Amino acid sequence: MAASSKPTGVHYALVVFVLISIVCGLGWLLAYKGANSISELRGQLATLQKDRDASKKAADGYYEDIKRINDKLGTKFESVGTDDSNPGTTLGALAILMRNYNKGGADSTLTGAMSKQENFLLGLQTERDELQKQLATERDLHRQEQERLNGALAAEKASRDASDKRVVDADNQHKEEQKKKDEDIAQYKRALKNKSRRPPNSKTRRKRRSRTSKTGSWL
Repeated sequence: MAASSKPTGVHYALVVFVLISIVCGLGWLLAYKGANSISELRGQLATLQKDRDASKKAADGYYEDIKRINDKLGTKFESVGTDDSNPGTTLGALAILMRNYNKGGADSTLTGAMSKQENFLLGLQTERDELQKQLATERDLHRQEQERLNGALAAEKASRDASDKRVVDADNQHKEEQKKKDEDIAQYKRALKNKSRRPPNSKTRRKRRSRTSKTGSWL
């Protein structure tokens, strides 16, 4: 009985086998769970990488959008800015542009400013059209007045020319008459001169004597 209660080699082998089985089972169990954990971690890593790529793509898109906006505005600032107080940001540069060039359309937003600017320009165009109409009317009136004055000047000139012609004609007629008188006088003087050169006859002498005697008697 005592000999049979002692462990034998079979017992040791059985214990070792049981221990090995337990260890292997635990190892297989841990390996299975570890494999699942690794798969989950890999899945999570892939998801995170995918989210990161999507975020990077979105951020790059935002930067590109900001770049296009800056290119459209003519600014080269990388920072958009939290408000328009900093002129070194896109918002600050935009505020400066709106303040400097937004004549007649002041507004806190670009859309509102452009709308007011359009209304302001439409008002200016309407005013310009009205002024052009008034100018056209004034030009017509001026043209009519100019034509009236030109007609009056033409009539006055024609009257003056006619008067000058009458004066010239009268002067020419006077000169012709004066010339004829001068010629008659000259001819008369020549006749007298020629007559005075002829010797007087007896009858003429008697007439002169009698005329002289009469003159003396009158004296």
